[in-house]
Amino acid sequence: ENERAALKPSTRYGLRASRLDAQEASDRLYNDHRAAEMRLALLQERAEEEERQKVEESRTRRVPQRVASDTSIYGNPGERMYQEHRQREMQRLTQAKREMEKEAAEKNAG
Repeated sequence: ENERAALKPSTRYGLRASRLDAQEASDRLYNDHRAAEMRLALLQERAEEEERQKVEESRTRRVPQRVASDTSIYGNPGERMYQEHRQREMQRLTQAKREMEKEAAEKNAG
């Protein structure tokens, strides 16, 4: 009962209102907040690093294995697209060359 009576006129955790200091409370809350922000930043950095490692590991695992007997299949989509672009460019140049020869032949004949 004595303890109960001692705690009644006080605030939380047994602190008396007369002993509270607003500046100290403000500083403590600010410092606690900063510490929590720092912990959160560290956790985020750690999670990002783990994600980078997972991506890097999956990249090294996914390296395509080429089959020596079949050279028409490209292991990389980028390589396939590049080869298709080169083929189209060669066809376009060949077509342009034929048209120029055709025009030159028509000029010489006319």
